[in-house]
Amino acid sequence: MSAKPQISAANFFRRVKSLYSHWKDSSKEFSDIDAICILNGKNNEESIKIKTTAIYVWLFGYELVDSMLFFTKKSIIFIASQKQLSFIEHFNNEKGNLDLDFEIIVKGDNNNASNFEKLKSLLESESSKDKFKVL
Repeated sequence: MSAKPQISAANFFRRVKSLYSHWKDSSKEFSDIDAICILNGKNNEESIKIKTTAIYVWLFGYELVDSMLFFTKKSIIFIASQKQLSFIEHFNNEKGNLDLDFEIIVKGDNNNASNFEKLKSLLESESSKDKFKVL
């Protein structure tokens, strides 16, 4: 049995601050969008997802497969299985002076419709337009 990954909240939030500072820089190409979505599907030998893997490893130090990350101007929304979320459950207590909400949505077999409604509601409450950047 493998050990539970140790994911550093300090490293994650330091890197998130860097991401947000680039996002807010009006000279950058994606400064005018309301949200960034990063999807990391299931591992599959035919899938080429180098950018997604690189972002997840940069943020978490670990690839959390079959999960979704949404960055909005006011919050970070993470959708993953209960097991994956247990790796980052300490993040809400360690976000320091970062002025962002950290929303966690547990993915499951039976409640994905309600999860997407919750996600849609969160995104609509923070968005002024329908413009997203996909990596």
